[in-house]
Amino acid sequence: MSAPVRIPADVDMPDRVIGSLTTRQITILAITGLVLYAGWTLTRTLMQLPVLLALAIPLGAGATVVALGQRDGVSLDRMLLAAIRQRMAPRHYAAAPKSPHPAPAWLSAQASGARAEYPRNRATTGYQEQVPGSVMRLPAKTVTETGVIDLGRDGLALVAVASTVNFGLRTSTEQEALIASFGHYLHSLAAPVQILIRTLRLDLSAQITDLRRQADGLAHPALQSAAIEHAEFLTQLSEHSELLRRQVLLVFREDLRPQGSPTDLGGSSTSVMLGSLLPARPRGGVDGDQGGEGIRRAAEARLVRRLGDAVELLAPAGIVVTALDTRQASAVLAAACNPDTLLPFSCGLARAHEVITTAATTNDRPSQVGWRHHHTAQTGNDPNYDDEKNSPSPDKFDRSTRRRDRRGTTAADTPSSAFIPDTVSVGTRHLEVGSDWIASFAVVGFPREVHPGWLQPLLTYPARLDVAVQVEPIDPVTAASRLKKQLAKLESGRRHNADYGRLEDPQIEVATEDAYDLASRVARGEGKLFRVGLYLSVHADSQQALANEVAALRSMCASLLLDAKPTTYRSLQGWVTTLPMGLDLLGMRRTFDTAALAAAFPFTTPDLPPGRSHQRGRPLRRAIRLQHRLPRTGALGPLRLRQPQLGHPRTLRRRKVLPGQVGSAAQPVSRHRNSRH
Repeated sequence: MSAPVRIPADVDMPDRVIGSLTTRQITILAITGLVLYAGWTLTRTLMQLPVLLALAIPLGAGATVVALGQRDGVSLDRMLLAAIRQRMAPRHYAAAPKSPHPAPAWLSAQASGARAEYPRNRATTGYQEQVPGSVMRLPAKTVTETGVIDLGRDGLALVAVASTVNFGLRTSTEQEALIASFGHYLHSLAAPVQILIRTLRLDLSAQITDLRRQADGLAHPALQSAAIEHAEFLTQLSEHSELLRRQVLLVFREDLRPQGSPTDLGGSSTSVMLGSLLPARPRGGVDGDQGGEGIRRAAEARLVRRLGDAVELLAPAGIVVTALDTRQASAVLAAACNPDTLLPFSCGLARAHEVITTAATTNDRPSQVGWRHHHTAQTGNDPNYDDEKNSPSPDKFDRSTRRRDRRGTTAADTPSSAFIPDTVSVGTRHLEVGSDWIASFAVVGFPREVHPGWLQPLLTYPARLDVAVQVEPIDPVTAASRLKKQLAKLESGRRHNADYGRLEDPQIEVATEDAYDLASRVARGEGKLFRVGLYLSVHADSQQALANEVAALRSMCASLLLDAKPTTYRSLQGWVTTLPMGLDLLGMRRTFDTAALAAAFPFTTPDLPPGRSHQRGRPLRRAIRLQHRLPRTGALGPLRLRQPQLGHPRTLRRRKVLPGQVGSAAQPVSRHRNSRH
């Protein structure tokens, strides 16, 4: 059994300046005291002292609770700001364009007549009078023809899919080798990366249809009955259980904006945090300047280089990393943003705000089809309208097409409307995305010691659970400098308590011990430090089912000594954090070293490795051979059938079918003495 690995304590805990009060708490209390004193100074001649005390006591008590309280892993002042921000924002969103399409003239005339005849229905017949919800906007703008996701102000992202290995069936030596390979990859990181493990519904309707269609064309009756029986088995399996498959994604992101200097082990400075709250201003060299295209190309080159490093460094562990092209990246992003649909992504699907018309003929150009939508909406059923006089010429279509191409939208680009869910309803602790109910969690507490593969119970959780691991590397020089300052703060607190004879704080003692250990390891070059965020999003079909899944998930996390806190008043930010965009909108992270992070090994799977298609050394061949290809993601592939090859009758009588195999797909195994496995 492998030796346990120690996870560092929270070495980024705030410094306690006066007693157990931090700088933030003292600031809130001081500002509250100044406000109360100023109010007393201005109103003491107008109001009596008992009245002032009646007003000041609730205000002071509320400020004290806000300054000292904490809920769901966040201080109450930040929780209050998040609640105000969510209450001020719309609660319901809908996928719609910036300006809704006007109703056609003939429809408006009919609606006006209906309102005149039935005045009670006036509130429900006019489309332009009431637009449900607000327009939903996600960070993903488009997917370029190179497969890069444009996140607008948040930079560029590149998505790659990674294969998995069965970590539990490996020996201790093999597990250590896998962890060492993952640790080498972590050492190569110079920018943030997101490791996303998604659990999706598995649709076997295509495989079942193929089995039934190809069963009639098989030569042997035994093969036909086996194929039909297996199709019936898959049908019953789909009806009585929820089939799931898993997908591991690596999301690389490059920011196009300059970053401020950090104040802690990877955090942003106060000026950068305040600047993020202000409206965005156009920056030179990013949007619209001559250098903007060069910055974008340089970011894409860095993304490709980081992808190459992942491919080379994860290959010794048996992990195959494959970049997604434009269509595949669009399909993954659309499926993540629309979790309630089973339809695969297609550019031919109409969006929620698009008008559905007949298919275009061979003589119609795409621009003509779009013009006819507008033409029909304007003219309606006007008999005096002449199409030949008012229709645009082919040169006009060509000019409009060239003008659209100059703006940068090509045929290979996927618009942002494909990544916007139809409806989103924001609650305090949950979201309703379409017909899916989603609750997000942030893990803020970790056990002291873990074993290799400690993240496997969450990765193999039997429910629709998305696990996002946000990894941000810290430069060794920066880490050493920040650890030195943090050690000075922790030691001053320890000595202050010792001088006044106070009891030792266990959190400060453990944090100081781990800070010394991390500082010495960074100084000797034995590892790197990372800011790691672990976020979970669980999906369900109803609110009651979501409550049951949340209770089961929290029980699972508690059994692993993981403290999972709900993203109260930040449910939308928590869901976006678990999307394949590489963004962390919550910022609830902990400092990990290489050993603790590599021991998580998020590429594990409970699936068995695929067997070889031909096994040598068997003197007897199978009479009926049905071979299934099981990908490492867990999806069932096509069924390959072979003609039966019969052996000698005496040897056939020695065959035996192993128990536990289903139907006619059971594989007979020979018990001949000379057989070699």
